Amino acid sequence: MAAARRQFASRKDLFQTLRETVLDRLRHRLDADGRASLVCAGGSTPRMLYPKLSDAKIDWANVWVTVSDERLVPAHHDASNEKMVRLRLLQDRASEANFVPLISTERNPRDAEQAVEAGLATMPQPFAVTLLGMGTDGHTASLFPGDPDLKRGLDPETEHNVKAVILKSPPADAPFPRITMTARALLNSDLVIVLVVGEDKRTVLDRAIAGEAVDEMPIRAVLHQNRANVEVFWAP
Repeated sequence: MAAARRQFASRKDLFQTLRETVLDRLRHRLDADGRASLVCAGGSTPRMLYPKLSDAKIDWANVWVTVSDERLVPAHHDASNEKMVRLRLLQDRASEANFVPLISTERNPRDAEQAVEAGLATMPQPFAVTLLGMGTDGHTASLFPGDPDLKRGLDPETEHNVKAVILKSPPADAPFPRITMTARALLNSDLVIVLVVGEDKRTVLDRAIAGEAVDEMPIRAVLHQNRANVEVFWAP
């Protein structure tokens, strides 16, 4: 199924609709199952959403929250996605939510995989909502082009929900080994939302939609598949 594209006149309009969409999906799962899960994206754009959710009147005590990927740094480190989510989302009413980290006490990312898998297994699944961003190189979560182990992260038939990421040429602003959810895990969701803002990113998005090679642009594993409903939210 093709990803649906939703275009907004302004970022204000986008975030207002995005807030209501996420909360609607969480409420739907809470009503149906009594529990719900939210997968949060890192990055500068998704982080703008989280304070808008934190005061929502939903049953946060029965909501589980995690991140789509994590740098293997201490949870108090400024590069930690966990730190960002705790400071920006898990406040006010949302402080009652249950957070599941994507790191373990193991500092070697490959050694951490098993512990992180066990943590994710405690979350209600399928996830109610998975939020994703997209880099200018077409990466999403920490599924990067050029990762020598990328195939394992994109394999739709894998049994693994996470994989270690050790890049030969990591981003200069975050040169850390990582743990990422696999494409299979990211798509195990009632709704996947890809959040894109700016004309530069729209150009990248158009190129991703037009092509097929997922190793070139891993976001294509999300945009071109028939396992999950995907909506792309874009604003200038």
